[in-house]
Amino acid sequence: MARAHYDIDHDTRSLSSSFTLTPPPFSRQLPTVYPALLSRVAEAFRAHVVSTDIVKDELIYKDAFHGRQAVRRIAHIIKTKDRNLALLLGRALYAQEYFRAVTHVHQLHDS
Repeated sequence: MARAHYDIDHDTRSLSSSFTLTPPPFSRQLPTVYPALLSRVAEAFRAHVVSTDIVKDELIYKDAFHGRQAVRRIAHIIKTKDRNLALLLGRALYAQEYFRAVTHVHQLHDS
């Protein structure tokens, strides 16, 4: 299966929020950010994603990353082992055009 590549859209406006919520008290391991606030996940993702130059079909993509890396980073940010939950949050970020696919796939893939 071919790997999809994504890059951060540097032209998007900030998704920051002026309010904060705390995670529910029954949580065993507190996440870095509260996952219900997509803006907080977006900020942490941008701060922690490792983007590099990726070559595909003799083209160089700047500030790119693989979907697998994005899902792993989001799972780490929200402190979950559930990759499907991380994938859903990543797809929500993709739907908000926080990053875009360089190969024109229409959703984030955990490949």
